[in-house]
Amino acid sequence: MGNTKKIKKFKINISVPTIERKLASLGLSEDNPSFKKTVETEIENVCGLFTPACVYETFNLEVVSSEFKPDELNPKIAVQLQFSSKGQPRYIGAGLTQPFPKKGYPTGEFPTGEFGLNLPQEECVAFSFYVASLGEGSGLASIARANQIAKVVIQEAEEQAVRFVYRLIREEAKKENCLLTPPSLLKKGEIVKKVWKILGAQRIGVTAQSMGIRTGVVGWLSGKKQKK
Repeated sequence: MGNTKKIKKFKINISVPTIERKLASLGLSEDNPSFKKTVETEIENVCGLFTPACVYETFNLEVVSSEFKPDELNPKIAVQLQFSSKGQPRYIGAGLTQPFPKKGYPTGEFPTGEFGLNLPQEECVAFSFYVASLGEGSGLASIARANQIAKVVIQEAEEQAVRFVYRLIREEAKKENCLLTPPSLLKKGEIVKKVWKILGAQRIGVTAQSMGIRTGVVGWLSGKKQKK
């Protein structure tokens, strides 16, 4: 440990059509110029509160298994930490429920659909833990509670922040000829706080009272064994 990367003030670009689509999926969209102007105003107001930042670090299996117990992490991650007969943490296939992108490196949205790679059994060679934050803006919580449009804008910004840090991790994985699993969000409070401590998330203003925070983990798979 001790090689945590920290990036501040990366770009979050929220478009009106994206927010309108998300609002429509919630039954909250209106087809009139006044509503579009309201959305534009809310995007401008909410984005003015953002000071995006992230921290992340990649750990080998031995470090991860020493820091976390399998039942502390998400089921599909925990199964990868079951020990083989030789005492090495191993991914056995059954726990990975999210699909892989066909090329291993998605651009834009996270992959959906069927598995693009034939991986019935495979070893994860490392895990990257990350914390992505929209900043220290205490106004985010109150504005999200009072305004559904603002809440959707914040959710979209959180997703963009995760995609940003995922791309950074992906570039590092490429250099090692590795593929990545999709990001897995960590939700258990005590585990999230443990990751914050390991990564020093306080350096980007993360506290228990913060909003706009995504904490997660990404598995690395050796690209040498993958079928194209």
